[in-house]
Amino acid sequence: MPLSNLTSRIASPADLSPAEVAHWEHLSATEPEMGSPFLSVHYAQAMAAAGMDARVCVVYRDGEIAAFLAFQFSSGWARRMGAAERIGGELCDCFGVVAPRGFTIAPPALLRLAKLNYLGFSHLEEPQIAMGLSGEQPRIALRVHLDPSAAVPMEKVASVTPHYLEESRARQRSLEAELGPVRFAFDAVSGRDALLDQLIADKRAQYRAAGAPDMLASPEKQRALHLLLASDHASCKGVLSSLYAGEHWLASHFGIIGHGMLILWFPVANPALERHAPDRLLLHSLVQASHEAGFTVLDCGEGDTPRKREIASEQYRLYRGVWRNGSATSHAAHAVQRLRWRFGM
Repeated sequence: MPLSNLTSRIASPADLSPAEVAHWEHLSATEPEMGSPFLSVHYAQAMAAAGMDARVCVVYRDGEIAAFLAFQFSSGWARRMGAAERIGGELCDCFGVVAPRGFTIAPPALLRLAKLNYLGFSHLEEPQIAMGLSGEQPRIALRVHLDPSAAVPMEKVASVTPHYLEESRARQRSLEAELGPVRFAFDAVSGRDALLDQLIADKRAQYRAAGAPDMLASPEKQRALHLLLASDHASCKGVLSSLYAGEHWLASHFGIIGHGMLILWFPVANPALERHAPDRLLLHSLVQASHEAGFTVLDCGEGDTPRKREIASEQYRLYRGVWRNGSATSHAAHAVQRLRWRFGM
């Protein structure tokens, strides 16, 4: 694609024009490879509204909108050095350019249009590689594709893993005999903010128990989840699910849904009831709710775990890497970023 006819403007997500928002929404709705809620304009706007230093590079070709790239700066020094990261940082499980099929661009041109010296990223999907972008260190991610015509959503999963449905039903019968009937709410109707606060607290406790980095420690990230929960856009809205047996809490999940795809994002289970595999029953319940909830893909994200593998019907790859323009500033930014990664800063 000739680059001489490409121009750009850099804007805050809140300052996009109605025409730009409408075009972005059109791409999310009509381009299958751009349908992830993480690639939605409303995801970018929620990250900015939560307090993240977010930007959007709007690419124009011969004066017409051609593509979008959302990114953010992690700090003041990063902004001054033109060193960006994926929009949402650790909250983002799918990163890339939003553009129609056939659009191609190489990292140097993209950096020039975005007025960046450096962009470090992960979770770049394979279709982005076909657009001319580059990544390395591919990691496995998994999805569950569901048949919208099936009378029972779990039939598709059962056809992939025949023993899964039988084992899940046996676990549920044992659970109900001990604790009472299983109840599942796909999306909470009342008290949503309080329920989300509880899920965040439970998830942070899970991180501490596992000795894992606390992805939800910052107030900005917590605000971002609340803003997504309040969103009601077709391309990106929050969903808060809960699973009980009698009066006993089993598990909860906060995810985002858009254009038929539900992201498995923040699941948390009751550790005191681990013997009943509440995480497995949560996945089972989400799949069973797919007809009513209106999704046909459950994206389980990065990580090839036995729990995901037993229901997954598609394996795909996510890439990470760094794009640099070769300037002294980009090398300095890369050196600083390596230190930050090394020491968990």
